[in-house]
Amino acid sequence: MAVQLMSKAAYARHRGCDEKAVRKAIAEGRISAIDGKIDPVVADLQWKENTRPRAGSAAPQLAG
Repeated sequence: MAVQLMSKAAYARHRGCDEKAVRKAIAEGRISAIDGKIDPVVADLQWKENTRPRAGSAAPQLAG
């Protein structure tokens, strides 16, 4: 099964967040990118592990 990589914009839509948040997460090392593209399965796990939810907001529930 081939890995389906996403652009930063596509991953932001997948997460339901702004692309700026995705770029910041990559820059801070909270999620990884491969040649500027994102493996959504790996990044979802990294995001959950390495990102604290904002105060007063519920963590989004991902399908799957």
